Amino acid sequence: MTSDVKVSDDVGGTTFPIFYRRLYAQGVISTPNYWLDKVYEEDGKKIAVIRNEYTEEQEERAVDQVVIENGTTPNDELYWKLKPESLNRGQIDVHKLFASEPQPSLSEEPGNGRFLLFRVGDCISMHSIHGAIYDALRLVKDF
Repeated sequence: MTSDVKVSDDVGGTTFPIFYRRLYAQGVISTPNYWLDKVYEEDGKKIAVIRNEYTEEQEERAVDQVVIENGTTPNDELYWKLKPESLNRGQIDVHKLFASEPQPSLSEEPGNGRFLLFRVGDCISMHSIHGAIYDALRLVKDF
């Protein structure tokens, strides 16, 4: 179940047929456009109360299990360890970023020989791999 238009909306165009084939082969029933409002137990069964994204109508379903994905905690331990040693202290020059100019290079900074550090992808928050790649590309494309 997902509030998105389709289950696994962010799966790429060449991958989703394989993904859906495997889901359907396992008997998975997809339910797009719904939110989970609550789960309660009745007669030893789990009852999921779901709500349609567009009509607000609620429905109850007996389910075997409920798995909730609420995002991830950033995996940023290495970033925080490296930040004090980096030339840019882990900061992005947003003015250069918005002007499509390159971030400072090592040769522009005093103490040449150390490194620049940028937070991208899951070091910031839950991202798709494509989002992380675009984050990195915007930052280092002109090095």
